[in-house]
Amino acid sequence: MSSQISAAHPQAVLCDLDGMLLDSNTQHAQAWQRAFEHFGISTTIKQVLQQIGKGGDNLIPVFVPEPDRARLQKPLEECRKELFRRVYLSHMKAFSRCPRPPIENEEGRYSRRPCVFFK
Repeated sequence: MSSQISAAHPQAVLCDLDGMLLDSNTQHAQAWQRAFEHFGISTTIKQVLQQIGKGGDNLIPVFVPEPDRARLQKPLEECRKELFRRVYLSHMKAFSRCPRPPIENEEGRYSRRPCVFFK
C-alpha cells in the first residue's frame, strides 16, 4: 500500500465557513460593493466591511431602500456571487496565524480553536 495520499480519495476536507482559515472579509466586501454599484447603489468599502459576516438577507437591507428590496435581493446576491468567484476568489490568502484566541472547554481547560497553517 502506498503511503502517498490520493487526491481522488482525500482523508479530510477543510471548509472555511466563518473566515477563520482564509482572510476573505475584504474580498467579500469588495464584491458586495461592486454588486451594489452595478445596481446604482452607492456605498463605501468601509460601510460594507462593517456589515460583513451577515448573510445577504441581512446585509442588503442596510443599503437598499425598502421599496427596492424585493426586486433587487436575488439579482444583487447573484451578481455578488459571480463577482466573488470570477474576480476575488483567486486573491484569498490563508492567515499566517490563527486569528482567534484560545477558548475554554467544558473541563475548564484552554485549547486553541482549530486552525490550519499554509506555507
